[in-house]
Amino acid sequence: MSEKLMLKAKLKAVPVYTLLKDDYSIRYCNLADIEALGELYFHSYEIGEACETKEDAIDDINNSFKGAYGQFWFESSKVIEHNKLLVGAILVVHKNSWDDSITCPYIIELFIKKEFRHLGLARNLIITCCTELRNAKQDEVALTVVASNYYARNLYKSLGFDESTI
Repeated sequence: MSEKLMLKAKLKAVPVYTLLKDDYSIRYCNLADIEALGELYFHSYEIGEACETKEDAIDDINNSFKGAYGQFWFESSKVIEHNKLLVGAILVVHKNSWDDSITCPYIIELFIKKEFRHLGLARNLIITCCTELRNAKQDEVALTVVASNYYARNLYKSLGFDESTI
């Protein structure tokens, strides 16, 4: 199993602006998205990295919505669409269910369809999510990242996440 790092950001340090091309849109995720999110989640990782089967991935997303990883925060969880096709998502809980030392909102998943990576979509999702959290009077947000995922670590660092604060 890959080593994982916990990161945390002060929301006031995260930028508040996004630049999204016209054929992309960000919206709240909802229960009607479970199957499409599960399918996207499964195909966003190598087989077995997140889930073994597409059905397992759909179940995992469904369980996320039901609170298996903490109370799901619908207002801060977002999906991004390209010409009405779901291409990415950020899923957030009020507080994770496995680490009592982390008391702030927690990004449980951030995934982008492989062919849409490196286009700034993850950055846009994080900024939009953090804006919602700031509007909800939150001060911080945390997440976990695989230590060897340098693209993600650099993205998070550029947005004010720091592994030394946890």
